[in-house]
Amino acid sequence: MANNTHTGLLEEGQKASLIIPEQEQPYTVIIESVKDDAIEISAPLSKGYFVPAELGSNVFLRIGNRNGFFTIPFIITGREAGIFNSLRLTPSGDVRKVQRRELLRMEIFIDFDLEFPYESVYKPPTGFKILKGKRGNLSGGGIFFWSNKPLVMGTKLNVRLNLEPHYTRPVIAQAKIARVDQSKVQSDLFGIAIQFTSIREGDRDKIISYVLHKERSFLRKVTSI
Repeated sequence: MANNTHTGLLEEGQKASLIIPEQEQPYTVIIESVKDDAIEISAPLSKGYFVPAELGSNVFLRIGNRNGFFTIPFIITGREAGIFNSLRLTPSGDVRKVQRRELLRMEIFIDFDLEFPYESVYKPPTGFKILKGKRGNLSGGGIFFWSNKPLVMGTKLNVRLNLEPHYTRPVIAQAKIARVDQSKVQSDLFGIAIQFTSIREGDRDKIISYVLHKERSFLRKVTSI
């Protein structure tokens, strides 16, 4: 790649993932303009609402091209309100290429079960209360999802992930609820961060491979636009 700067990676009309460190969920945005000193992007949306983004906040853009995935740090330096809201971002650091074996995190549709109460993870579940999910932000270290139930932080549970069609056997992990955040835009919605506390390394590798496959599928789509 000849130009490893934001101007060499970004172009108008390109899709990117906006990562706000205080939030687990990345947001898909559109690059509206690219200049040496700043860029403009479409304001991020979640469930039809604009995501709060404060001036001076540090954020990251993640983009993919034929050379891989890259993370670019920015500071929010302006907001534009109109028919289409936008954010002005000023670069704040160096472009970093995402290594393939990092614990990549990606929002995907995936069947998962949360099993309560906590018991030995490798025994058949008996007497569990099961909550089912269909979409989560998954990595090799845990899963984040939105729920209309404010689960109790610190609760221990089992997580079962269905990684079909790539793997027929579900991945099972012991876990705990590490964080519960009430949505700033929808008071009856809660962000639940679950951390894996005990998982076979082979199963963790399966999760990473699964996320990498989804990333590659996303990359093929964005490079074909």
